[in-house]
Amino acid sequence: MSTLEKERAANATRAAEEEKTRREIESRVADLSQRFASIAKERLVSAHGPTGETSDEVRKAMEAEKAEVARERRFLQRRAIELSDREDRARDREVHVDERERDFAPREEALSSREQDLERQRALLAQAMPQPPDGRTEPDEAKRDIERRLKIIQQKALELLDREEKLRRRAAELEAMEARLSRGVTAE
Repeated sequence: MSTLEKERAANATRAAEEEKTRREIESRVADLSQRFASIAKERLVSAHGPTGETSDEVRKAMEAEKAEVARERRFLQRRAIELSDREDRARDREVHVDERERDFAPREEALSSREQDLERQRALLAQAMPQPPDGRTEPDEAKRDIERRLKIIQQKALELLDREEKLRRRAAELEAMEARLSRGVTAE
């Protein structure tokens, strides 16, 4: 699950960067608005002021400023679109990570229940161990009892080994699946 935590931290970092970029864009838009207002004010002054070379110079300067403002506006619009796309991708990644967590929760519960079952079986095996004979006088009967108990223990041991092997294989499958999923998320 540490991979999920790393992805969340990376998403938080990306969100902070996007917020910083958004603030930069907003400040540049405000600056452009002020520049545009000053250009408009200069245009009004030049329209009412003396005619001649001064108005041509002012008009050229205003045209240059307009072109600059238009370029910056297009740039800012592209940046805003990129930022919006990044936010959408980050949201999609977060949704994917949450879905993976929900998918792994039942598997984790199943694995823990199997581990508990294995522990119970081990406890039963330990209880099935032969107890010292309780004063039997016939050696043949004691020998048969020991052999019977030995067979039971051997059967239980084989069952436990089979279950343990199945659990190991399933755990390996789950780890491989988690690794594939984590590689798929980072590739996106």
